[in-house]
Amino acid sequence: MKILFTFWLFLFTLPVLSQSFLLEGTVTDSKDNSALPGATVLLIRLPDSSQSAVITDATGRFAFQQIPGRYQLRISFLSYQTAQRPVTLTNAPLNVGVIALTSDTRQLREVQVIGKTPTAVQKGDTTELNARAFKTNPDASASDLIQKMPGINVQDGQVKAQGENVQRVLVDGKEFFGDDVNATLNNLPAEVIDKIQILEEQSEQAKVSGFDDGTRVKTLNIVTRADRRTGQFGRVYAGAGTDARYQVGGSLNFFKPGQRLTILGQSNSINQQNFSGEDLIGVSSGGGGGGRGGRGGGGGQGGGGFGGGNDFALPQLNGITKTHSAGLNYSGQFGKKLEISGSYFGNYTDNDAFEKSFLQYVVNQRLPYNSESEINNSSNQNHNHRLNFRLEFKLDSANNIFMRPRLSLQGRDALSGINRIRSMDTAQVTETLGQSKSNSLGLNFTNEFTFQHRFAKRGRTLSIGLGTAINNRDVDSYNQSETAQFNPDEFISINQRNDQEVKGWSLTPSLSYSEPLSKFSQVQLNYSGTFQRNESDRRAYNFIDEEEGYNEFDPRFSNTFVNFNPQHRLGVGYRFRSQDNKINFNVNTSYQYSELNNKREFPTTNSFSRSFNNVVPNARLQYNINKQKNFRLFYRGTTNPPTVEQLQDVVTLSNDSLRFTVGNPNLNQFYRHFVNVRYSATNLEKASTFFIGVNASVNQNPIVNETIIADSTEVIFGVPLIRNQQITRPTNVNGQYSFTGFVNYGIPVKALKTNINVDANAGYNKNPGYLNGVLNYSYTQTYGVGLTLSSNISENLDFTLASNGTMNFTQNSATVGRNNNYYTLNNRARLNWIFWKGFVLQSDFSQRIYSGLSANYNQNYSLWNVSVGKKFFPKRNGDLRLSVYDLLKQNNSIQRNIQPTYIEDVETRTLQRYFMLSFTYTIRQYNGSGNSNNNNSNNPGDRSNRERRPSDFNPSNRGFGPSN
Repeated sequence: MKILFTFWLFLFTLPVLSQSFLLEGTVTDSKDNSALPGATVLLIRLPDSSQSAVITDATGRFAFQQIPGRYQLRISFLSYQTAQRPVTLTNAPLNVGVIALTSDTRQLREVQVIGKTPTAVQKGDTTELNARAFKTNPDASASDLIQKMPGINVQDGQVKAQGENVQRVLVDGKEFFGDDVNATLNNLPAEVIDKIQILEEQSEQAKVSGFDDGTRVKTLNIVTRADRRTGQFGRVYAGAGTDARYQVGGSLNFFKPGQRLTILGQSNSINQQNFSGEDLIGVSSGGGGGGRGGRGGGGGQGGGGFGGGNDFALPQLNGITKTHSAGLNYSGQFGKKLEISGSYFGNYTDNDAFEKSFLQYVVNQRLPYNSESEINNSSNQNHNHRLNFRLEFKLDSANNIFMRPRLSLQGRDALSGINRIRSMDTAQVTETLGQSKSNSLGLNFTNEFTFQHRFAKRGRTLSIGLGTAINNRDVDSYNQSETAQFNPDEFISINQRNDQEVKGWSLTPSLSYSEPLSKFSQVQLNYSGTFQRNESDRRAYNFIDEEEGYNEFDPRFSNTFVNFNPQHRLGVGYRFRSQDNKINFNVNTSYQYSELNNKREFPTTNSFSRSFNNVVPNARLQYNINKQKNFRLFYRGTTNPPTVEQLQDVVTLSNDSLRFTVGNPNLNQFYRHFVNVRYSATNLEKASTFFIGVNASVNQNPIVNETIIADSTEVIFGVPLIRNQQITRPTNVNGQYSFTGFVNYGIPVKALKTNINVDANAGYNKNPGYLNGVLNYSYTQTYGVGLTLSSNISENLDFTLASNGTMNFTQNSATVGRNNNYYTLNNRARLNWIFWKGFVLQSDFSQRIYSGLSANYNQNYSLWNVSVGKKFFPKRNGDLRLSVYDLLKQNNSIQRNIQPTYIEDVETRTLQRYFMLSFTYTIRQYNGSGNSNNNNSNNPGDRSNRERRPSDFNPSNRGFGPSN
């Protein structure tokens, strides 16, 4: 108690010890009084000339936390005259008010003589793309815009930037629908966008301390136009079509200084899912029902942590889906101390899918069959409710509090039926008819709390954090199957109900203290801990008869398992920044002690523990070659414990009486080495961009799957099996690594009025897996190249031509000479033409070509969507349109899955041709200067001929312990 009292006393006395005071102000344009975000504000201490620098935020505001004394305030911005003002900071906060900058006509003339809108600029490790360099039609969304930009592509709903998956989208630096990338990009109109910034967002602790803790999230930050930050905009739409197809929905945005509100909703039966895949799953595991079932010999990597908003992430559903969804996002600034943002999103999806697949094992030794063909019918209803909040409270100029609570409730009702045939070459060995039903409900709550203090001495900071998580998942499933075996004939029947509850919690305290060693170097001491407990309870009941039902308890498939994983990490870090800011380097090395404590409580009692000692380093080097060229090298080591499902030694049935899975309580954690190297450059004269990046990872002791198919009656992994039954369990093995490279080059072609983007990628992966005691290493090489031409003619004529091809070469160590190579080619042509009195022609043609897949899966198909319409009303806010989806009636979905022990081709029935008549009304009411309806206009409120931020602006380089 005495220690606790001392700790809280220390926290409350920090503000008194600091004795630093706030200096703040706002930078505006002298002509129209509009805010100037991105201006450089330099505070020079007199008489020793030591300097501090900050960048104005989206409202033009800046703030310093400094000790009393005399200073010179200097404000600079490209195309404006530099302003200077002497200030004296006494023992009280000082607000210098509004500082209006005057346009520098000489610089403006120089910019106009050049006459080029830069496509991109490099600001440290942030790539900033100019939206005005990419003309789009007036109805384009943010998603349409970014697909024209170099280094960004969208495929099958997944957004990638510079070869990496985008996990978060911010709007003017604020969260927008949490981590839901698609909800933001599909509902924000392109006309409000000024810039797109590609960056890797750091943790709250890293932002305040300046130390890179290795936690980075690939992020797009949408910078809105100054004349679009106040007003109401959005759209509402409705449509009806053939085959009972329909759509209705809308999005409304209410923006004003300091507060933003977005409301959106949709209902449709045409597979439109403008939200993240995390909302589609309900509950991702633990039921044995509803899906096609896990395959033997794959490889999961474990990782039983809590926290991320993507805990249940999956791609968009195949098949035909009805969707109902609604969302609300709010962000607000209350005074100078409190900033709140939050969102709610809820949806319901009803999916019907028909799939057929062909699986071929790559290892032949001792196998009673070497291939499987399957037909699967499934129906899934998923519902999701998700709440995200972020709160930042500035207690004073030196102390901040951050809170980020998240709550998700997800449910799933699934029904599936299968017909699976196993064969040895062309001879049929077994045939299984099975069906499964499951009801799942999952709850996940996480919260991150961080207290940050900046001392009076620049660079001296203290951060205290606590993460909490609560997880609960309930699954009730029914599995029934009948299998006929041939030569000799045999019949196997299973009818079972499983009830499972998985629950857990975790606490993650952290403490870091940083101390400046000099003006350009800093050291940090840090501690972090994780205390995580998971419990899984599974009960199995066999079917007796219609009267008794599922009333026979089966202890063979029942188990109660608990694991507790404490972890302590103590580290020291060093950071260096050169005087010219060209070199930024930091390194952190931690000693980590962790335990795996496992206990089986039913049907028998058994417990065991295991401890691990590791050195966990991370390092980052950034070299700013010049203002437009940047090089970065990053390394991180991490440990990953197994999940409770992987540890629980209970046998689990699927909807196939020949297929079982079991956990492995003897699993160890695995260690991952990850390296990222990247180089980016922009050429303002040519308006070109260039990016090249390489990722490499090596996993020590990774968790992969081991599958055994019985060729006679035998006991495997403690489970009695009969002929042709297979069982899979996770195990540790060495020899897993991956290498990927990505390069992109973009340049405008003035003569053609187009932007050209060329990209290429290559990858090499080695993945291990066991099948019938044989360790097979799958070596996969991938090579891809793409070309995109996007128009830059006008907002009335918008087209994009794209083509990308991929070659995949796979070799297997266990079957020399039996390799599997395949090729894919994707072509796409998009056109949006507004002509004669507001008529609209829209065409979207895509073609997919496959070669090297299994028989009957090398299908080439084309998807052509066409619409014609007319815009109405004086501002052309109304749009009546007749559309046809899949005009050629060829739409299909084909996917190849490569695992260390098998290769599988899957074809899914998808939505095909229908006609629809729809009406859309667009709302545009902006209160800023200028009121154009597209993002390419040049009006008095449109600063398209001047850069809003200086060329050396880098959001991550604000010195040690940023002042704002």
